[in-house]
Amino acid sequence: MPSVIESEVLIRVVEPRDLREVYEVESMSFTGSLTYDFSVFLFYYVTAHDLFLVAEALGRVIGYIIGLIEVRRREILGHVISIAIHPLYRGLGIGSKLLKALEERLTSRGALRIFLEVDVLNKPAISFYRKHGYVISGILKNYYGVSDAYIMVKEVGASLKQF
Repeated sequence: MPSVIESEVLIRVVEPRDLREVYEVESMSFTGSLTYDFSVFLFYYVTAHDLFLVAEALGRVIGYIIGLIEVRRREILGHVISIAIHPLYRGLGIGSKLLKALEERLTSRGALRIFLEVDVLNKPAISFYRKHGYVISGILKNYYGVSDAYIMVKEVGASLKQF
């Protein structure tokens, strides 16, 4: 594994040239039906724009995170769509750095809550999100086909913003 420390990792907005490496990270991080098709990254490149971030080190993409802003019942919500770190670079704080950067962008756009879905069997991810202040608020049956998902939420604002 190349030697990388957290301070050497650059978090930036994804560029078209990054999408192949993002897809490689995805393929190494998820299996089967949980793996996004390359076209999904093209879609989020267009729709998420600057809420699609990559972690770069040594000139390579070693992780990514995708978020969206959603409005429900006059409430602005942040939605973490996906996050993945190259297996060789896990445990170095890169996921935390990506999540923090996305949360800052979502809150700067008015999100008062940020939510995500996570496989109920993915104990490391659940622990990661709990460490960052997310709590389980519900369950989605068969979200991943044969597996359920927890909905996890983090409150980031003091009061509901209304239009």
